[in-house]
Amino acid sequence: MVGRVVTTTLIQQKSGSDCVLAAIAMAAGKEKWEDLWTQADLDQVIKDRGVGDIDPWMQRAGFQRGVHYHETYSNYEPVAKKFLWKRKALLSIDSLNIAGGMHMVYWDGDRIFDPHDSHDSYLFHRIITGVSLYKAFLLNL
Repeated sequence: MVGRVVTTTLIQQKSGSDCVLAAIAMAAGKEKWEDLWTQADLDQVIKDRGVGDIDPWMQRAGFQRGVHYHETYSNYEPVAKKFLWKRKALLSIDSLNIAGGMHMVYWDGDRIFDPHDSHDSYLFHRIITGVSLYKAFLLNL
């Protein structure tokens, strides 16, 4: 994988509750949300008001905990970018749209891909230094 250039396609979320699914699809290298998920998946995360445990969703995308990713916690530190150090990750961060809420984005090692990007009615994160990082799922890709 060293030296391999992979282009990430921004995948927008379908609702206010499926940022995790969109971020996982980006991490899996999909070009469209529908390449990995179904309407039933969307209905489930809307009903559940988000995803609390990403493990079953990661498994469906072909990621195995301890092999392809591991979870780590962090309170916001100005060193978040250095902490991630070019490693791809799913980041659980502060929501810009729900007071006290959480949001998930995909970090490709250089920049954030926020599933809310270009949605007319949602704010979205553009840079890593503008987020409060709560949890990182580091990917071994």
